[in-house]
Amino acid sequence: MLHALVQSLLGSSVPRRFAGQVLFFALGLGVAGPAAGQQGLAVQPTTYERSTGQHPATAPAASVVRFGQSSSRIGDETEQAVDVESHIKLSIRKGNQVAGNSQSTVHTHQQRIVTVRAVEGGVTTAARIFYPEANREVVSAKQAEDSESGVVEPASDAASRKEETKAVPEQDTPQSVPQPVQGKEYFGHREPGEAGQLVIADVAGQRPPREEYEIVSAHLETLGRPNPLARFLAGRTLAIDEKLEVPNALAKQILNLGDKFGQIVRFTLTLQSVKPLPENPDQDTAVFLADVEAASADASQMRLLLAGPLEVRIDSCRATKLDLAGPIAFTESRGSYSTAHQVIGTGRIRVTIASQYRTTAATR
Repeated sequence: MLHALVQSLLGSSVPRRFAGQVLFFALGLGVAGPAAGQQGLAVQPTTYERSTGQHPATAPAASVVRFGQSSSRIGDETEQAVDVESHIKLSIRKGNQVAGNSQSTVHTHQQRIVTVRAVEGGVTTAARIFYPEANREVVSAKQAEDSESGVVEPASDAASRKEETKAVPEQDTPQSVPQPVQGKEYFGHREPGEAGQLVIADVAGQRPPREEYEIVSAHLETLGRPNPLARFLAGRTLAIDEKLEVPNALAKQILNLGDKFGQIVRFTLTLQSVKPLPENPDQDTAVFLADVEAASADASQMRLLLAGPLEVRIDSCRATKLDLAGPIAFTESRGSYSTAHQVIGTGRIRVTIASQYRTTAATR
């Protein structure tokens, strides 16, 4: 993801190398179809292997569940409420001296509705996305001035920093800033082929402005691609407290962190419980403890740790709730020769996502 989108999510504190993609890793799980090689299959029934016959919510810890899957259908809708909160402290060092400090707390909220418009082989290939709400609130921000710190950035860096911070207040007064997609709808489709291009258009059939395009394309990245979570879980039989190590290649697809966060070091899922879906007690969800670690060790170093519950529908392997939180730390070198300095950041990030799935008779 490009840095313009990053700023709309986490504010200007995070260097452009690392910021941004924290929000997107779980957002595509609702619109993809079945696992690769299993397109077009009907819903596989969920099975519970237990001697008591009890419902999963009250069954003993020895209960075993088997995950199914389902195909996408035209008219299916996914409604998601997404909240990202970041608390970042930043310091600028030149040699052994602290040249400046800044900190920010940013809360981003989005509500979006994705409607399936075309399906091939059980996989969604075209969709409409509408954003009833999309805003960012800067709860507090304190920006260090480079002129006072003695660090003189190159013109390109200075221009970039001006662009990054123009929407961030220097006082501690909360300020809500709408994102450019708020109240708008867009259409996306994946062109045929393994390397098919993702095409995004507004209601006039035109390519949206750059900032809008970056937001929408990130959310529709899974169009035309099988559900990687179903690829991993569908057909598996798991017992409570069983822990799964997700292979790095598949973890990269599920988390969708991209290259900015380096490599997935660890991604585990531990089944903690099974409970009925609140809006549909006849359906059940598996509650996993998700544990994620990502790191990079090139010129810009970063380490990210996230952990928390991930709820997945057992009949379809679709994620319904996510609540991950944890620390992030990073360093980035900027400037050159006499202007060389290092940006060091530490903080915490929390991502919550709630998804609802429903089928409609037709699509708009």
